[in-house]
Amino acid sequence: MTPPPSNGADSPSSSSSSTPASTPQPRPREKIPGYIFGDVIGTGAYAKVRRCYSEKFKMNVAVKIVSKKNAPKDYLTKFLPREIQCIHKLRHKNIVRMFEVC
Repeated sequence: MTPPPSNGADSPSSSSSSTPASTPQPRPREKIPGYIFGDVIGTGAYAKVRRCYSEKFKMNVAVKIVSKKNAPKDYLTKFLPREIQCIHKLRHKNIVRMFEVC
């Protein structure tokens, strides 16, 4: 059976399928040695959480990425260190466990 004739609309050389120069290009994904990054699974005011694979721990993990550019200075100097300290001490089956801080 022969495919139906093309009218040019599906052709890659068609002008309707070309990408305009003003279209933003995707940003490169974060890179932390030892982690293979996947999809974003959550976002907040100053951070996002990505699904990752840890080569060190050989398991899937969630990585919280805090934007130093968007976060206020007092969040980075007071609240984030306190959050890290508290989460590091917690051990409960219903609370995520922290493995490391980069």
